[in-house]
Amino acid sequence: AAAARRISARNARASPQIRRDRPATLCFGTGDRETVIVVNDPVPVPLPAAVAARPRGPTLVALGWMTLAGVLFSVMNVLGRVAATSAPWATVAAVRAIVGALVAFAVVRYRGSRPVRLGTRAIWLRSISGTTAMALTFYVLGSPGIALGDAVTLFNLGPVFLAVLAPIALGERSGLRRLVVAIPLAIIGVILVDKPEFVFGGAGGSDRTLLGFALGAAFFSSVAMLGLRKVGQRESAESIALHFSTIAAIVLTVVALLGLALPSARELAAMGGAGIC
Repeated sequence: AAAARRISARNARASPQIRRDRPATLCFGTGDRETVIVVNDPVPVPLPAAVAARPRGPTLVALGWMTLAGVLFSVMNVLGRVAATSAPWATVAAVRAIVGALVAFAVVRYRGSRPVRLGTRAIWLRSISGTTAMALTFYVLGSPGIALGDAVTLFNLGPVFLAVLAPIALGERSGLRRLVVAIPLAIIGVILVDKPEFVFGGAGGSDRTLLGFALGAAFFSSVAMLGLRKVGQRESAESIALHFSTIAAIVLTVVALLGLALPSARELAAMGGAGIC
């Protein structure tokens, strides 16, 4: 009984001293068999290197790269349209993929990056979805039945699909209120900038099948971004680009050989520019 009263008295004296800015010591037991527990120790514990190295929120550098990517994608659309005015769309897409693979290979060699692991499902999801999106994109760009503004409008809906799919596939929290507000605003913004004929009117309008293909290109592009998000945590950007461009080059070259036609010098220049972009 005396020992129990002693422990209770010590705990009562220690409890009021527990504060966030200093440690507190609790003692249990009697005599030389006391157990000392230090709680609320203010000494910081270093985080693991992998956790400490994680970026906290978007940076200006990342936003700048994304802006540059959007500009280059727009330039690629224009050059792809110019090249596909007379050259087959598959040839344009194949040259685009081959040039992209060569650029990625040069960066891999320069930086000494290792190839991606082929057994990863995420890398195949990224490459196959990206190849499908590229094929649909250049098929639409090479079709005169759709205005370029209509095609670009639907191509730019990829982030909208991504905002919906990311919480489902990756478990990322976007917030229901943000989605409800951001998605309609994104669609309206794209439409106001590109002014597509199927909204603002125009001569003839665009073919609905081609509009569906353009929408499919945006969807598969968003799926490719999901795969990129998964594999990008373990592989380098240039190795991922090399894998995707190589798969796309092989597939689209086979398709192009089925209806091979030699492009002109102007078309080749436009194809090369689209590949660099």
